[in-house]
Order: sequence, then C-alpha cells, then structure tokens
Amino acid sequence: MAFLRSLHAIRFSFEWAQLSIEQKTQVRNDIWGRIDVPSRKTFLNRHAKIVKARNDLKKMFLMFGARVLMDPAWTPNVSYEGGKTGRSVTFPATLKLFLSQVDLNGVDLEESKEALFQLLSLIVNPETLEYVRDFFDLYSM
Repeated sequence: MAFLRSLHAIRFSFEWAQLSIEQKTQVRNDIWGRIDVPSRKTFLNRHAKIVKARNDLKKMFLMFGARVLMDPAWTPNVSYEGGKTGRSVTFPATLKLFLSQVDLNGVDLEESKEALFQLLSLIVNPETLEYVRDFFDLYSM
C-alpha cells in the first residue's frame, strides 16, 4: 500500500535526522556492501536523492498531516530504482515556496487524521491500524 511506503519514508527521515555523521557514514557503507550498483559515486548519488525525497515528504507531512499519506503520488520509492526522484527539477524550489506561503489557519489536521484512521479501519488489519496510530503518536506535531 502506498500509504505504508510513505509512512516508512517519513519515519526514515525522522530517524535519519537523529543519526550522527559517523552513523550515517556507517549506514551508507553497510548498504554499499550489500547492493549491486555500477560505482560508489552512483550509489551515493542515488542515496542522496532518496534522502532528499524522504525529507521533502516529511516536510509536507508536518504541514499537511494525514492528507499526504492518502496520495500515492508523493511516495518517494521511485528513487529506489534507477536513482530518479520522481519529481521535476523545479520541485524542490516549488515545494519550498509553497510551504512558506500556505496558510493553514482554520484547517483541521486532526480531521484528516481521523478520516485516514476510519478509511484504514475498513481496509487493513488491526495490527496495521495500530502501527499507523503509533506512527502519528510519535511524529505528528
């Protein structure tokens, strides 16, 4: 399900931000040793794009809440194969401008979260729903 891929990408972004530079280097070295890519430079380039896409998704999640998880277009997993971002070259600048200009006064983010929970209760098992609720408890602002 796209929402779980997005949820995991956001979680990764939060967790990645908590790592020290040394820990990030160790993670990249561990991954590099287990995958088949043409060169280390190619791997590092792809990894940077994945991290950037996940960070962009996290920024949107922090601003728009559950709405982001309901749209599969924001899932950054396209970066996993071939190193593409799945976004236009102008996306980062557009996102930055958009996030700085949007006024969410009067928007009820709790309402969208509850709508997501209601929808999920119909299509996922109770363990998955609890996993999503725990995610929101940890990462919602």
